[in-house]
Amino acid sequence: MNMAVAASHEKLRSLQGQVDRLRHSDAMRKIKKIKRYIQKHCICVAVLGIIALVALSPFLLILAVVMAPLFFLLLCSLMAFLVIPFSFVFGFVFNCSLVVFTVAASCYLLYRITRLTIRLIHTCLTYIHDIASCPRIIYQYTKSSICELFSQFTAAQQSMNVQESDSDSNSELEDIEPDYRDREAKLYEALVSRPQFTGRDTFEPFQY
Repeated sequence: MNMAVAASHEKLRSLQGQVDRLRHSDAMRKIKKIKRYIQKHCICVAVLGIIALVALSPFLLILAVVMAPLFFLLLCSLMAFLVIPFSFVFGFVFNCSLVVFTVAASCYLLYRITRLTIRLIHTCLTYIHDIASCPRIIYQYTKSSICELFSQFTAAQQSMNVQESDSDSNSELEDIEPDYRDREAKLYEALVSRPQFTGRDTFEPFQY
């Protein structure tokens, strides 16, 4: 009895599989036929599609008007589902950013205050050092000024000595120049008053 029931169930399963295969093969054959028909009559199919679109355009318009509120409600619900997680994420990021910004601002403010304090201390120490070194600077400045004045005085004295020596030499030359001119005039007069001899007067015959 059990064997007969099992055999009947096996036959039913095999028959069901055959039916499914036949249906699948029948559907595939229909799809292939439709594909071939569309490929053969593509122009007719395009014209029929345009006619159907024009004929169904009022129905499509009414359907769009009716479905617009539904799409709007769907979009609002989707935005609500998106806004709630985004609000949680934004709140977490904002709080973390606020904490990080507060800590960073405090550290930066402390750094600026420390740097300003160090700069003020350095400036005060520099002023104190300058005040302590003022006598030495004044002494060096006075010494350099005195040395410069002394060098200028010596240079002026040397220039005055040179001018005096030049004036003395010029006066000596002025004293010597009249004597020199008198001698030159006398020499010229002597040369002019000297008798002129020709070659015949100066010729002397050979002594044999």
